[in-house]
Amino acid sequence: NETVISLPVAARTSDMLRVSAGMTSNVLPIEVPADPSMTIRELFAQANLHIKHGLKHQRFRHEDINRELLGDTGTERDFYGPMVNVMLFFSHIDFGSVSGEVHLLSTGPVEDLSFNVYENFGNQHIMLDLEANPNRYSPDEVHDHHRRIEALLTDIVRGDLDRTIAQVSTVPADERRQLLHVWNDTYRELPAQTLTELLDAAAEPHAD
Repeated sequence: NETVISLPVAARTSDMLRVSAGMTSNVLPIEVPADPSMTIRELFAQANLHIKHGLKHQRFRHEDINRELLGDTGTERDFYGPMVNVMLFFSHIDFGSVSGEVHLLSTGPVEDLSFNVYENFGNQHIMLDLEANPNRYSPDEVHDHHRRIEALLTDIVRGDLDRTIAQVSTVPADERRQLLHVWNDTYRELPAQTLTELLDAAAEPHAD
């Protein structure tokens, strides 16, 4: 089993590019093996390896990847899966003696799902935002997905990294209880009769 995510990158691979104005950002497909028998530690190691490999090719434009590798004619802008956007930037901008604060207003249009991870401006907290294409997901669905991601990350952080992926909880406790117990609560009292007796009783009113 393999999971593919879209990873936004700066595509500024040299000192000159890092101090030059202009739009160079790109989106890379990152493919990570995710076998249920793998441990969380092994999954992280694989993800780290594949991200490092992908960063070596971050100037290969995603439009060119779609056209040259996937055969796309350029009519679609689709990326490769849910986007994981790790935003590493300063929380303030200094103009001489004047210091300005950065406020994140928007990250642009979202084709499917986008997970934005960044340091909260003004403190050291790590923020996780979930953005979604409103043409594909309702507000309730987005809310449910966000709760599941929170439950997943909480279970990973608080649990043993040597557990297998199959042992990781992917849903909140209340949703798990609903799936396993509430919806499966189908117990009914049945009469002490055989199947033949039940069929005979059902057919008796329609003897004609």
